[in-house]
Amino acid sequence: MTQATNYWLTSKDLKKKGIKCGKNCKVHSTTIITHPKKLKLGNNVRIDAFCIFVSLKGINLKNFIHVGAYSMLHAGKGKITANNHAGISSGSKIYTHQDDYSGEFYYGPGNKILSGLISDIILPKFSILGTNCVVVPGAKIGIGTVVGANCLVAQKLKPWKIYQGFPLKAYFNRKKNFIKKYKLK
Repeated sequence: MTQATNYWLTSKDLKKKGIKCGKNCKVHSTTIITHPKKLKLGNNVRIDAFCIFVSLKGINLKNFIHVGAYSMLHAGKGKITANNHAGISSGSKIYTHQDDYSGEFYYGPGNKILSGLISDIILPKFSILGTNCVVVPGAKIGIGTVVGANCLVAQKLKPWKIYQGFPLKAYFNRKKNFIKKYKLK
């Protein structure tokens, strides 16, 4: 699906490629999508340039979702879901499988025995991943949670908190005023 030119694929273009999508979807032409029939886009979804979607098990981006440039969503062994108004900033990566490198198991593409962690990843409503975040199996992100730039998310995060640092720690409570102000659902 990669194109050399700079333009946006519309909902009509995406449907021709077998992608289920709603109204007002825009996907940059440089985006790579494997298994397009397992990608589902709601209404008002925008995916910026140079993103990679490995949608083997399924990726579902609901309504009002933005995925920043150079992001990767890798649903090779589990599903990825982004609920309404979730945001994925540039360079962020989401993985549903993480190999076991302890020496107990062999790893790599020739491995027939699955090892490591596998889980579905869900971005709840109003959650935001900052620039260059990495989300791995076992992450449980709370509704309205914000994760700062360059963070690794591998644990359970409480709702309506702002997390940052390494190790990841909640530093602030997040306000909810914008929901009523903009009449968001």
